[in-house]
Amino acid sequence: MKFPDETDFESNGRNGWEDGEGITGELITVDGNTFWKGELKPITTFPSFGTSLKKKFTFLSKEERTDFYCISFNYRVHKLEVDEARFLVLSLAIGNPKISFNLDNDLDENTEVDKWLLATTETNPYQWFAQSNEIIQIGTRGALAETKSRRIDIDNIYVWKQT
Repeated sequence: MKFPDETDFESNGRNGWEDGEGITGELITVDGNTFWKGELKPITTFPSFGTSLKKKFTFLSKEERTDFYCISFNYRVHKLEVDEARFLVLSLAIGNPKISFNLDNDLDENTEVDKWLLATTETNPYQWFAQSNEIIQIGTRGALAETKSRRIDIDNIYVWKQT
């Protein structure tokens, strides 16, 4: 695997990032910037993680499997519509989504809208490779019985080795 792994959705398209189950995202371009437009869709059954975007990484060397990694991405939410979720938690699941959450950003009525925000976290090999699942998932968890989704844009996903 080549690091850093950079996805800006312009120069390299989706770069391996796929929509989660039941999610229909699309790449759109506005004012020369291409990004993923989709939704956060909660799941109320265990494990309560709804994947919006995911990517599988393949590590070949022992060094890659024991390094520490940082992950960041930009996200933007839009003004709440009447039929959208009032509270969701934007999360990053690394490895097994039942146990490995590395990011919890609350999205509620007070979240800044129509502005790109930065989400960032770091992970250790144990979290990344829980049950040999080498997948990074961006989505939502802990929806507090919320069944409605919320529109979100995601851009500039970077995964790099921590130095």
